[in-house]
Amino acid sequence: MCVNPNRPPEPFASRYARDPYAGDVAFTDHALGPLLDYARGLTDRPTLVVVAGDHGEALGDHGEATHGLFAYEATLRVPLIVAQIQPGATASQSSAGRLVSPLGVQLVDLLPTILDALDLPAPELPGRSLFRLSASEAGARASYFEALSASLNRGWAPLRGVLVGPEKFIDLPLAELYDLAQDPAEQVNRVDRDPDRARALEARLAAFGPTGAGERRSEDPDVTARLRAPFGHLPGQPTMYSSSFSSGTSFSLALTRPRTEMPALCTVSGSPDTSGCHQARSRPSATSR
Repeated sequence: MCVNPNRPPEPFASRYARDPYAGDVAFTDHALGPLLDYARGLTDRPTLVVVAGDHGEALGDHGEATHGLFAYEATLRVPLIVAQIQPGATASQSSAGRLVSPLGVQLVDLLPTILDALDLPAPELPGRSLFRLSASEAGARASYFEALSASLNRGWAPLRGVLVGPEKFIDLPLAELYDLAQDPAEQVNRVDRDPDRARALEARLAAFGPTGAGERRSEDPDVTARLRAPFGHLPGQPTMYSSSFSSGTSFSLALTRPRTEMPALCTVSGSPDTSGCHQARSRPSATSR
């Protein structure tokens, strides 16, 4: 579901006049209600529901108004919720038995997780099923990120980086290193205090190989229109360029061979008041490039 950024329809526009972004969120929640009510009303099968985001909005964090310019947690950290709705379950019953993962996961984990939940064989994929991802494996693997809008459109230095566990390295002419466990707001650049860790993470980033933007060319107008239509991006709107698998769409799949117990895995961006969902992280990853 796509809505015009910060332009919620009524009555949400008036109700959230001072915070139109929250109005967008409230409208989306309202619009999804009938879909989830329908899934809860099914009596012949459970339904797998996946909710994910492709990027966040900075809303002023680090001086960024929207997204695509920088690569701080306000835009990289996104929601990821995987839940199974049992036939005839109420909303409160659907929330029972929730398991929350504290691990840093990636959007490339979505497809393996869905196939695993359906008990279907998975081909060779870059991601991992969240049902089988161990804490040690999650803490050791690297998440690649980039934001190339400013490089492509303004001639700025390309922005690339890597995150391993709580450590985040941003490769720029003035490099940045953050310990997100101690500094989740990314206020203390540790690159000069811990040069060994900076070099180690720089090597992990280099292992992804060349990731620079290709040659700029004009796209066919018809193709451009069709690409914009599903995602709701307007001409000239900043976009984070990434080769990651990502999804901004909520959808449901009928379970043909459901797992005996499939808990909800929540990765929540923003406020810690998430009705029982502990905060964790999910980031776009370019391991599938």
